[in-house]
Amino acid sequence: MKFVANFLSKLIRFIYYLIIPGLILQGCSVISTRTITDEVPAQLSRTLNSPSLSETLQFLSLDARIEIDTPDDDLLLFANISYNNIDTLTIQFKDPLKRKLAKLDVFNDEFNFWLQRQGKYYSGVDWLELPIGYHIPLIPIQDISRILIGLVPVKPQPVSYRSTFDDYKRLIKMDIINKNSKESIVILYGRFKQLEEHYWMPTYVKINYDQNIIIEIHYSRFHLELRKLT
Repeated sequence: MKFVANFLSKLIRFIYYLIIPGLILQGCSVISTRTITDEVPAQLSRTLNSPSLSETLQFLSLDARIEIDTPDDDLLLFANISYNNIDTLTIQFKDPLKRKLAKLDVFNDEFNFWLQRQGKYYSGVDWLELPIGYHIPLIPIQDISRILIGLVPVKPQPVSYRSTFDDYKRLIKMDIINKNSKESIVILYGRFKQLEEHYWMPTYVKINYDQNIIIEIHYSRFHLELRKLT
């Protein structure tokens, strides 16, 4: 029971380290990806000039292995992630033995969070305020689904986003700055995998916080369904 209690405490910290900053999550074991070289720029140029994924996404599922390194402790989690359109996101968190720990549902600017081991539910339009010992820049709930899969938030927010793209117009870096506190998060995207003719997705995400917190996310087992624009 002590192990379970400690792990749940770490999980709650993780939710604040990762989900609040918006990164939020998908992928899980090491996978083989296609290496992009200068031999294919014409193909990528064509495939990336297409309707955005946020416009055409109907369903997306993936797995994630999540490694968190903090000054206090390290934590390993696994997650199953699914999207029903870009604004409806579900994340099922699991411990290293793949036992269910918690479930997070995000719809537009609202969230529902269920601590399954404790039978506790939380919901609302503002993130929970728990004393965790770290100051995390607040990322609006509606931005999380996009940031997790390497899409730039589209609406003006109380935080500032600075995006960097590679030669193929893929997002490779995002700097997030709290305009009030000036605290920042740096998110790096890489190891892109082609999911469909027009879309590439990062299989590796690294998040760096001001307080020496590093989160690495490895994505795998992608399943993508797109809808046609009328």
